[in-house]
Amino acid sequence: RNHVKHPDIDLSAMPSIDWVSISALGQYVVVNGNHNGRNHRGGLDQTRVFDLQGHPVGPLWENYGEPSHYDLTVDQFGEEVAVGTSKSGVHSGKLIIRRLRDGLITVVNSESASHTSARNYRRPGWAYATCGDDTGVFRNEIIAVKLDGSLHVERLCHMHLVRAGYDSEGYASVSPDGTHVIWNSNWDDKDGDISVYVAEIEQ
Repeated sequence: RNHVKHPDIDLSAMPSIDWVSISALGQYVVVNGNHNGRNHRGGLDQTRVFDLQGHPVGPLWENYGEPSHYDLTVDQFGEEVAVGTSKSGVHSGKLIIRRLRDGLITVVNSESASHTSARNYRRPGWAYATCGDDTGVFRNEIIAVKLDGSLHVERLCHMHLVRAGYDSEGYASVSPDGTHVIWNSNWDDKDGDISVYVAEIEQ
């Protein structure tokens, strides 16, 4: 931003890096991978947050996948957060947000989700999630969850997919204004072709 070169962040001590991203407002650098060398179900899915000067911010998110398959967004208070499913710890199996500046966790749905999308910057305070075919109430659905901890959920559409491997899991993404979602589906046929579908959401 503004053509400013910030200091390099030395990640050479990390045993492995899965991915790196800038946060939604550009205040933080988020690094996912194995940060301490311990074997956490294969060693991945820990997160460390850095400021733009390369200094660690808040604690290491040491528990495996707390959260996992997450997206980065801004909550209703203007705080930068990660939203995804917790795969370990006391919130395991629930959809959570985690505040980037201090790691504070808030549960936003009592069930898990396969993947999340929070690119709806023109509809702040919400995130969108694809629920797997093994999830309870929202099985095989795309839902919108409010990020204020109220557990308020909007049920949007059924994905009509049968999971037959990683590629056939649901990966939904939301439009910037939250009026459309796009996802992949084999349309109830585990051997069927995977196609792309779009649903328009009534506001």
